[in-house]
Amino acid sequence: MAEVRTGPGRGRAVCRPRLILPRMILPRRGLRAGDTDGDVMRADWRRERCLGAARDVLARTVAVERRLEYAMSHLFAEALIEHPLWDYTTVYASPTDGVPGVIDAGCRATLIDDLDRVDAAYRRLCTAVEQLQLVCGKAVSDAADDIDEDTLTASSLIEACTGRDAAAEAVEQLWWDRRRLAAAVRTEPGLPPLAVHRTLPRPENLP
Repeated sequence: MAEVRTGPGRGRAVCRPRLILPRMILPRRGLRAGDTDGDVMRADWRRERCLGAARDVLARTVAVERRLEYAMSHLFAEALIEHPLWDYTTVYASPTDGVPGVIDAGCRATLIDDLDRVDAAYRRLCTAVEQLQLVCGKAVSDAADDIDEDTLTASSLIEACTGRDAAAEAVEQLWWDRRRLAAAVRTEPGLPPLAVHRTLPRPENLP
């Protein structure tokens, strides 16, 4: 707004910028009688944190699936644990130069490298699951726990050199786990419906 100066230069219109403080607009989703603005802010904070944590867990689960499927591709069709010359609980326990007639040193090294990459992806997934459980409800937390446990199961089967079909079934379970997590998030009290719908389709062209 223009202001007219007094004294020297009197009569000159000087424009001074007005400082306008933006007013916080609070969403009113789920507002009940008696709720305060603080209640609304806390509900919105929890909603956004839970959705963000769920998206992170879903993305990291897909990353683990890709690592597991890549490792699974290096398994033999038949389980090594049933081979008469295989007397080891896991591939890590086998000799570094392989087992003659069963697995050579190159295949063993490749499989162990794959499993190490799976382990790194799994650790990142564990962190994401723990962060989710800090802000989401029981149903969502339980669904995330299923992802954690089934990831360990699939990794253990590959590590034990089971047959490729058994490992594939365990990895496939993670896809269903992701669907259950997304469904639990959609029914979480206070969260908008279908918020993570785009995470449901199974990723294609996995390595």
